[in-house]
Amino acid sequence: MRKMNQLAALLVILVLAIGLPAEAGNRKGDKFLAEGKKAEARGDYDTALDFYERALALDPSDAAYLLHVRRARFVAAQRHVDLGQQLRREGKLEEALAEFRKAFTMDPGSTIAEQELRRTNQMIEREKRKGASGKAPPEEERGLTEAELARRESQRRSARLLDMPELKPASRRISGLKIVNQTSRVMYETIGKLAGINVLFDPDFQQQDTRRYTLDLNNLTLDEALNYVSLITKTYYKPLSRNTIFVTQDNPTKRRDYEEHITRVFYLQNVYNNQELTEVMTAMRTVTDVRKVFPVNSQYAIVVRGTADQLALAEKVLLDLDRAKPEVVVDVLVMEANRTRTRDLALTPLSSGKPGLGSPVSFTGGGTSGAVPLNQVRDLGAGDWSVVVPSFLVQALLSDRQTRVLTSPQVRAVDGQKATLRLGDRYPYATGSFTPGLGVGGPGLAPLVQTQFQFADVGVNIDVTPRIHGDDISLQVELEISNIRERIDVGGLSQPVIGQRRVAHLVRAREGEVTLIGGLMQANVSRTRSGVPGLMNIPVIGRLFSSENLENANSDLLVALIPRVVRSPEITADSLRGVASGVDQIYRVSLAPEEEEEERKEAPARQPGEPVRTPLVPGTPAPARPQTMPAAPGTAPPVPLAPPSAPPAEPPAAETPATAPSPRLSLLPSAREAQLNSTVTVRLLVDNVSELFSAPLRIRYDQQVLRLLDVQRGPFLSGDGAQVTFSDSRDESSGLVIVNMNRVPGSGGMTGSGVLLEMRFQAIGRGDATVRLEDVTLRDARLEPITTASPSAAIRIP
Repeated sequence: MRKMNQLAALLVILVLAIGLPAEAGNRKGDKFLAEGKKAEARGDYDTALDFYERALALDPSDAAYLLHVRRARFVAAQRHVDLGQQLRREGKLEEALAEFRKAFTMDPGSTIAEQELRRTNQMIEREKRKGASGKAPPEEERGLTEAELARRESQRRSARLLDMPELKPASRRISGLKIVNQTSRVMYETIGKLAGINVLFDPDFQQQDTRRYTLDLNNLTLDEALNYVSLITKTYYKPLSRNTIFVTQDNPTKRRDYEEHITRVFYLQNVYNNQELTEVMTAMRTVTDVRKVFPVNSQYAIVVRGTADQLALAEKVLLDLDRAKPEVVVDVLVMEANRTRTRDLALTPLSSGKPGLGSPVSFTGGGTSGAVPLNQVRDLGAGDWSVVVPSFLVQALLSDRQTRVLTSPQVRAVDGQKATLRLGDRYPYATGSFTPGLGVGGPGLAPLVQTQFQFADVGVNIDVTPRIHGDDISLQVELEISNIRERIDVGGLSQPVIGQRRVAHLVRAREGEVTLIGGLMQANVSRTRSGVPGLMNIPVIGRLFSSENLENANSDLLVALIPRVVRSPEITADSLRGVASGVDQIYRVSLAPEEEEEERKEAPARQPGEPVRTPLVPGTPAPARPQTMPAAPGTAPPVPLAPPSAPPAEPPAAETPATAPSPRLSLLPSAREAQLNSTVTVRLLVDNVSELFSAPLRIRYDQQVLRLLDVQRGPFLSGDGAQVTFSDSRDESSGLVIVNMNRVPGSGGMTGSGVLLEMRFQAIGRGDATVRLEDVTLRDARLEPITTASPSAAIRIP
């Protein structure tokens, strides 16, 4: 026994000697792990990784230590990669290289660290080579990679690509031109000298220019004069530069050889799918006869290459087709009233709980089984039998149950697009198939039964497709109202019986007009009588031997549709205006003169009391007698030219206009006082703004009194035809709408005054409501802020 105790003590000592160091080691590793977590919470991933690695070194088999080490190693390496990329963009290549080396040292498996390390080494070598050649790179290019340099060079080359040459003559207006019996060459040269432009001719044209013409024109522009001459002489001219044109014969061969083509990308902002993009492209291609056109579905863009006139016509067609589709909000009111009346009258005998006579006779002998031996039948008496005496039921009960259901969902849909609304639940039901002789069951073949479960939408289901026809709205409506009436047992499965009322029709109504869908009424009357046969049919007395159940159920359903236009079609007078587009085989468009527009922009603002001054138009010649080219045989005489116009006189310093008024924003409601449920339009006006490019806005309104129906961009930012990106975000619960409007980069800014934004509200409550600009930061084309005050507007709903 003593030896056994000694052996046990020895084993305990041995276990303690082996286990205590491991336990101590684990406690120390947990301490390192906790320190690493603290460092990680501070964002110091390098220190955290050091603690995690020290904990893992104490116990390499601990999965928690290994997991923290791998995660911290990845995050720490990625932090160094991000820091290195930032330093490299700043041009600090050596410091960035050091960060990438740290990242690769921490995580040798990081591919991005290896790539950035190699790329930065190449950039340093490139800088050394350029420094040795004496061509130091610009400071802004020092932190660019080879791919970024190549992309910047491509952007520079793209920016240097020239547009179609446009004539910029010394004088655009020709007061008078009279040429008698001269060739087309002389006519073009005369116009060129009058306008100060050079004229080049096709060598083939000089050999064929033998016919003579007479021309007498007064008070026309250079473009008009060139067009008139090209029309009567059947020639074709094209600008080569701002002061030079090229003239040749007008025929398909020469046009194919000399007519310039333009490549342009059109970005569409109001198409919703690839089918609409294809429809717009097909319409444009068919009208303009542009053969080289390609759609880019991912960008909703169309790449077009054609002549300048074809692209100008294509731009007009695309601008007219790329318009926001109108939208409609349909208020659906579903009103259902159910009433069930039940009457139970009974004055009848009741046997075994059922109306009628039923008196069972049973044997009550003394035995336990109730069986009577045959030898004791003769001894049966009246005490051996029992009869149940029927009871009597007297009942008079009347119940009346009424149910009213009101559902008022709201559906918003785009013109021509189907909108779907499902209000209710999805109930499962079983479907299956039966295939005989395919399943395996026992020694032979058994039928194969397959059961699947599908789901039915139960509740209010609405499908509506609106179409806007001016002031009218047509609605293709499919309305279904269903419920679970009962459940039945089918093959051991409880299946729902779905009651359904469905309407599908096309209706046309005015905006705000209430359209009622009736005829969905149901009435059920059931009458049940039970009692003693024969006796229940006796008049008056039959009531004592019968019961009657009368049930009357009525169900009325009324559906009202109220359509409202929240975005009307953007069809302007310019959209309906036709443009001249040339003849059958030759597309040609003409631009209106810009002189009046230039005069309006360049004229200084007139101060009160200041006399009106006639603006000076640069290059306008003084009134003179029309130049005459007399007919003469042989050599044509020189053509007398009008004296060159004097340069415009500089206005004196005293006539310098005063400082322009500062920009101003104002909110202008259509009515200061509105009735309940009426619509109020609030316009945001901008005055005296210069080069407006971007307009981010935050607008706050009283959501308890007003409900925002629609937000539309005003015509000011796109007044010159440039594209404008527009987006709005609404929070109706807090009465906040955020609007962003930006012109396309490169299109400059807009100067002047106009409507910037239009908002439509509906008065839903009574009281005083305020619409105000909570935050506005206008910016010009240089992205410099334009200082304005934040206006507000008050609307009263009595």
